Amino acid sequence: MMQSYGHEVGRQAQIIKETKNCKWLHVLHTVSEELVPFAPEHTSEHELQLALCKQADIVVAIGPKVAEAYRSAFQLGGIQKEVIDLTPGIFLNLVGVRPPQDDSEVFRVLISGSSKYFKIKGCDIAAKAIKLTGTPSIHLMFVVKPSENVTEMTQALLQEGINPDQLTVKVAKSSEDWNNLLREADLVIKPSRTEGFGISGVRAISADLPVLVSGNIGLGAALKKLPSGANHVVESNDPQVWADKIKEVKAKDAKGRNAEAESLRKEYTGQFNWKDQCENLVEKMFTMI
Repeated sequence: MMQSYGHEVGRQAQIIKETKNCKWLHVLHTVSEELVPFAPEHTSEHELQLALCKQADIVVAIGPKVAEAYRSAFQLGGIQKEVIDLTPGIFLNLVGVRPPQDDSEVFRVLISGSSKYFKIKGCDIAAKAIKLTGTPSIHLMFVVKPSENVTEMTQALLQEGINPDQLTVKVAKSSEDWNNLLREADLVIKPSRTEGFGISGVRAISADLPVLVSGNIGLGAALKKLPSGANHVVESNDPQVWADKIKEVKAKDAKGRNAEAESLRKEYTGQFNWKDQCENLVEKMFTMI
């Protein structure tokens, strides 16, 4: 059994499957068609993925958004293939990493992004939203990978109109860096225009940190299946709507925010049990072998 994703690895998977007489598990984590308006290089990616899926023995999609998109594509293309929805579960090592917070003067909003996917990740929406809150005590903590140019990213965000006093760009080099950021933040937002899933949001939920996520990402689709999940989903790309939602979260006292975040984690754990999902996938793999 082997897994693959993408053009080069997909080609290798085909060769290995034929020469080694093994099964091919193909993983999908992005709806490439939705990326084209922002990143034209993805134009041919969708047809490529459909071609690879035809040849694979098992197709696994990360999260409900990607799963539904490819089920529809398979139906239109006449592809007879099951799509297994594997929705990321809670990070158990993050449960309890963030102690209950008290009210503080500064309200810190955390977002992760990159220069390459600036528009796709809604980085501009976040910067504009913070400005539109009209509240100097709301601060944006923007997290990037070590490969990013911090100065260039800072300038790109400032060009969206955010006050320099309300912005900090930080580099996360390790899991411990992420743990510290989760302890420091009061809210995590994911205003992506499109995204296959949104794993940083699951980190926040795992740590009992309040979240607001776009309705057009996989995590948003997952949250809408929970009793209180829709309260954490923003169905708009309008920075003013995001500004209003951020102020709504800030207006609650810390005790109330903590209780809502803990409740969301428990709902998410009950709906998307990682252990059960993985065991079911392994059982499916053994059945095919």
